[in-house]
Amino acid sequence: MYSLLLEVQDFEKRFIQTPEEEREALLEQHKTNTEQLVSDELCVMIMSVRKGKRLVARLLPFLPAAQAAAVVMVIARNLPTLAKKDKQDQVVIFVSCDPLY
Repeated sequence: MYSLLLEVQDFEKRFIQTPEEEREALLEQHKTNTEQLVSDELCVMIMSVRKGKRLVARLLPFLPAAQAAAVVMVIARNLPTLAKKDKQDQVVIFVSCDPLY
């Protein structure tokens, strides 16, 4: 998960430095990496851990609007499950009320 965050944050810099003919492959790899978060199982697994919740909150501003909305929808669909697992951490509220969004 952390490597995904680093990849997404570093993507813009690498995209600009990549030759024109190689950008399509880089763009496809980036899309594949970020689409991993949209699966319900993986997102719930990541959001079940305090560090995972924080990483998702850090990652959302770097995602394209459509993918960020998809991640938020996955969180919303699984909110009852995540809320049960979040009684002590109370991070789900932080992620869903992030002032950047």
